[in-house]
Amino acid sequence: EIGLGIPAEPLFRSSYLPTIDKSLQKQIVESISIIQKAIDLKRKQLQDLDELVKSKFQEMFGDVDTNDKGFETVIGKYVFSFSSGKFLSAERRKEEGIAVYGGNGISWFTDEALIDYPTIIIGRVGAYCGNVKMVNTPVWITDNAIFIKSFKKQVFNIRFLCQLMENASFDKYADVVAQPKITQKPLENYKYIVPDIELQERFADYVKSVDMARKTVGDELVDLIA
Repeated sequence: EIGLGIPAEPLFRSSYLPTIDKSLQKQIVESISIIQKAIDLKRKQLQDLDELVKSKFQEMFGDVDTNDKGFETVIGKYVFSFSSGKFLSAERRKEEGIAVYGGNGISWFTDEALIDYPTIIIGRVGAYCGNVKMVNTPVWITDNAIFIKSFKKQVFNIRFLCQLMENASFDKYADVVAQPKITQKPLENYKYIVPDIELQERFADYVKSVDMARKTVGDELVDLIA
């Protein structure tokens, strides 16, 4: 007995547990297995689409560090101005609203935008510092990231520039004394290749078509997981 003389009851009784026919159990396990394989396939398709973009860039523009295709180059500080983002206090962090980008993509949401124009965001602090994101909508950017605040010259298609920066692997400039971080200086001093704008736009059109395929696969993945 427990409490005030109330007879103790076993926590579980076998009669409480549902009995599922073994053949039905097998069907359930097989169904789960099929769904998991479909999820794995969709994830692999997303990875393959990312690799397609990188491969296409390499094919069209070569190695961006060595400039093995002999394109004109320009030093970053003569083309754009970088800025660090701004700290966002905890009380302003929301579960929905305007996306807040930190050192590795979207960290939270908020109710106010820091910028409202297309730009490129580079992770500044953390294990994934140097990662590159392009945004087209109003966003907030934290002080864990760097972004292009303004363009001094219009020599780049922004989609092309985003992939150029990704291929440049800015994480190689990370200072890892404490936690990995990069500064604006190596981004400003980097020599960026400048192919003809028509060639850049041709690549951007290719990326757009891949993005459409990625969205379709991503939506299918969400449906499978839901």
